[in-house]
Amino acid sequence: VKLDPDIINKYMAFYKLADIEKMKLLKDKDSKVSERFVDLYYSLLSDYELMERVGASILTIFEGVEDEKYAHKYNDLYEVKENIMLAIAKKYKDELLEFYDEMKDKKVDGVYLRRKLKSMKIRRVKNVCLAILSMLDTDWIYKLIKKQYNESEKASDWMTALSLYMNSSASDKLELLDEHEEYAKNNLVAWESFLRVVGDNESDDALDIIKRVEKGSAFRIEQANDQRALYATFAMNKRKSLLTKEGRNFVRDVMIKLAPINEYNTMHVLEAFGKLDYLEDKDQVECVQVLVDVMNKLDKEKVASVYNNIIRIL
Repeated sequence: VKLDPDIINKYMAFYKLADIEKMKLLKDKDSKVSERFVDLYYSLLSDYELMERVGASILTIFEGVEDEKYAHKYNDLYEVKENIMLAIAKKYKDELLEFYDEMKDKKVDGVYLRRKLKSMKIRRVKNVCLAILSMLDTDWIYKLIKKQYNESEKASDWMTALSLYMNSSASDKLELLDEHEEYAKNNLVAWESFLRVVGDNESDDALDIIKRVEKGSAFRIEQANDQRALYATFAMNKRKSLLTKEGRNFVRDVMIKLAPINEYNTMHVLEAFGKLDYLEDKDQVECVQVLVDVMNKLDKEKVASVYNNIIRIL
């Protein structure tokens, strides 16, 4: 897609304003998400012509800021993003529902390739609407998410619904997890996608869900795709893998048992520790202890790459 200067300027302006909004919320935790930013986000999302051309990725709010002082406050950044999405969901709940339904039933015209491209962008917009609404975490949104899961004909819609349901407080989400696992374990592509959703889960019981899947008969620690999808994905969620005791213990145990099997994927897990000097002192101390524990359990001759990279980080 050839983008005109107006669209590029809109994107750059939005990105800059998002960074300003995040910095404001990071510096003052008592401050509220500004109405102007909430209105701006929805005005861009509901601009069908813009979304049809570039898709909803233009509106991604990253869990990061340019200021290095705040760029590694992983939990604070997560909460800031959640607060922004929740503010949008609360103010524009009805409009988002209406727009979601409109995008769900939208038909596109044109030659085959153009139809496919437009359909992908429309589905992305629809899924962004659903993701924002999921912030409300109530029974009616559980039903809507599950409806999309049960009725989806496209993998992207299906996996988005699964991810949102796993991140919710729905009482039956483990039943859906088991149901999807039964399907996914018979297809290598579906299985890896499933493990990525599990590894990327942000819910309070995320680690319990990961361990549940890890202990299942379908998970094979000797398989590179299983290691990468579950372990490396979780490790890169640094607010859980580095900033919680349970997460650190899990990552420590993973590296100890994974290093003799696959050094390469263990290095992917180890990447999460690459910016320890930016963490607060109390978190640095705990993470350094994890690396020391791992190093003391490894045979430096047999797993030299992992061992030497731990030395480098320390």
